[in-house]
Amino acid sequence: MIAAVPELDAAAAAYAEELATRLRRTLSDALLGVWLVGSGGRGDYVPGRSDLDVVAAVGRSLSRAEKDAVVACCRHDALPCPANESRVHELLQRAAEELA
Repeated sequence: MIAAVPELDAAAAAYAEELATRLRRTLSDALLGVWLVGSGGRGDYVPGRSDLDVVAAVGRSLSRAEKDAVVACCRHDALPCPANESRVHELLQRAAEELA
């Protein structure tokens, strides 16, 4: 669970929580934690202007199947990000291409 950050609007907070839930469900015991960083983590997130930066740490190397599962459950078409210029889709797409 990502700790509540009062400066996030409801849509951004719900997105961050759902992202963390999907990562927990997909990675189970491999997931060490999920952190909101950047403006969201600092408390100066501005809806409509800021992006959402999320870092997830794992405690072991992930299998290709696990990586594919993360991409599938978290990419933008599966979990649309309400934040401006979300890089989640871009980074997951790049990860998927590197796995190919």
